[in-house]
Amino acid sequence: MLRFLIAWAVLIYFFYIFLFKGFLISDSFLLTVAILSIAAIALFLISLWKLLNGSSKKHKNRTAPSRPAPAAPQAARVSVNARSESFSFRVAGTTHKNEDGSSRQTILRHMKNGDSPWVSIPDDFDVTFEDTEYEGELAIAVYLNDYQVGFVPRKDIARIVEARKRSSKLYVSDVQIIGGGENEEGEKLYYGCLISIEY
Repeated sequence: MLRFLIAWAVLIYFFYIFLFKGFLISDSFLLTVAILSIAAIALFLISLWKLLNGSSKKHKNRTAPSRPAPAAPQAARVSVNARSESFSFRVAGTTHKNEDGSSRQTILRHMKNGDSPWVSIPDDFDVTFEDTEYEGELAIAVYLNDYQVGFVPRKDIARIVEARKRSSKLYVSDVQIIGGGENEEGEKLYYGCLISIEY
């Protein structure tokens, strides 16, 4: 802004000398004044152009402030079963026999070893629950591949009932057949079954 005012003052001064006092001064001085006047006009025009250009940039910055580029969308990290609840239990009564006389321990041993026809695909078990009754109370039998291996423990029956109320289908997320063989003392280890449920 200051340069603009200086250039304007110089321009006015030289125009004043050139127009009003030029007839009283020598030709060489007039030539010098003319050159300086042209230089002053050029300085004036350059200063004016810079002033206008600078003000337009400021105006643009005021009306359209620069905004940071939006962050790239991040992949949502959501678990497939984030809204579900889950619990696990150990099947009860795995050491008893079924009503047809079959041994649940034998069934579990064959299933753990992947023997046919107990298991068609290793470690692939179709789990079903069947409501029954024991001593006048609700009991839930547990079947693996249509072979009964025991019951839902009494303490977990209420959770199964509640899960059925909240979800039309129970999802068995994991089945593990544990035990078998002998411990370090040579004692027989019974087979058992752990089941995890989500709903």
